[in-house]
This record gives sequence, structure tokens and C-alpha cells, in this order.
Amino acid sequence: MKCRNCGAEVGLLDEVCPYCGSDNIESAGHRAKHKFYQKKSEETVEKADRKLSSNKALITGSIILVFLIIGVITMSIAADKTEYMDLDIAHSETLKNVESFKGSLNGYLEAGDYIAFHDFFKGHHIYETDPEYEEYKLILTLSGEYRYAMNNMEQLLMYGEGNTHDKESDIRMCRLYISTFYTRYGFAEDDLEGYKYREYAEDMKHKLDTAMKIYFGLDDKGLEEYLASSENKQTLFIEEVVLGE
Repeated sequence: MKCRNCGAEVGLLDEVCPYCGSDNIESAGHRAKHKFYQKKSEETVEKADRKLSSNKALITGSIILVFLIIGVITMSIAADKTEYMDLDIAHSETLKNVESFKGSLNGYLEAGDYIAFHDFFKGHHIYETDPEYEEYKLILTLSGEYRYAMNNMEQLLMYGEGNTHDKESDIRMCRLYISTFYTRYGFAEDDLEGYKYREYAEDMKHKLDTAMKIYFGLDDKGLEEYLASSENKQTLFIEEVVLGE
């Protein structure tokens, strides 16, 4: 911008020409706008400061919460890693003590304690996929279904208690576990031919048959009819026994 009096260069915000001292009329509008926006800027800064001060506690709390969440996640990851390490250590022990562990497993089978067999297998983190223990895979599967069926039946019919506070749900679960064992056993019959532990699988079924006859008051024909009946009829039958109807 040039001074109207002397033609020298003057700034937009200069009130007078620095060379001749004449009033810089054309800069008046720019100076007014500059003051207006400067004031707005100061007001905005003050407002932001007040907002920041009022939210300081909230911001601090949020930062603390974020760190707590990060800490929990870190601890959870560390716990998972520790658990996996513990499982790896336990599994390595099963491979170091194969003969000893197999001796214990076979001892439970020979004693007909199939629940203890199953619990020892799982409690020591033995993997049936390991070549050293693969021979137990079928009997382990059956013992797991046997365990659930026997425990649920005894708990419900001997003590009147189940896994839930809903008697109907407990009755349905009991029926399901019993049915699952017999279904699994039926599927395994072909595989049991020539199987090393076949006698224990057959004894397991015999024990569950006997328990059902005792708890449900069935004879051989009654057990056969029960197993051949529909799910609804089986459930109704167990309900009548449990409720004494």
C-alpha cells in the first residue's frame, strides 16, 4: 500500500506514514478488522482455558482409566501366557513319566474306576493325541461320557440336586448325558472289535446299565424300552422318578 501524500510504502496496520507522517486513511478498515479478530481470538483462548479447567478432573480420570484398562489387559495376557507355560510344563511331565502314568491309568481301568481314570488323564494334562497315549483315545472318550452320565444321575436321584436351580433343566441334562453315553457307545461298537481295552468299555456300559436299573427301578426289558423310547418319553420318565409321581 502506498502513502497518498508521498507515495512511500506503508503497512496495512500503520496509522500514519512512517516517512511523511500523513494519516494512513486506507488502513483504518484493516486496523478495525485486526482488533476485532484479535479480541475474538483472546475470548476463544479464555473460553478454552475455562473449559479445560472445568474438565481437568474428568480428563485426569479418563487418563487413569485408560492406564487401568491397559494394566488389566497386560495382566490378562501375562496370566494367559503363564497358564500356557504351566500347561506346557505339565504336558512335558506326561512325556517324561509315560511308564508311571500309564501304570496309574491301567490301574484305574483294572479297578473299574473309570471316573478316576478320566480325571487322572485330564488332571495331568495328558494328550490322547500323543503317540505314547493314543491307545487310550477311545476309552477316554467313553469314560468322559460315562462320568457325566453317572455323576448327574447319582446327584439328581440320590441327593435330589442338580447342576442348576431349575429341576426341569437338571432332568433334561440327566437324560441328555445318559443318552450321549449310549449313543457314543453304539457308534464305537465297530471300533471296539479287537480293541485293547474293549473289556473295560463293556464293563463301563454294564455298570451304567446296573446303575440305571437301580435308580430307575428297571429290569432288563424296562431298560431296553427306555433306551428305545423318544427323548420326550425319557424325560417324562426321569421326571416321574425324581418327583415321585
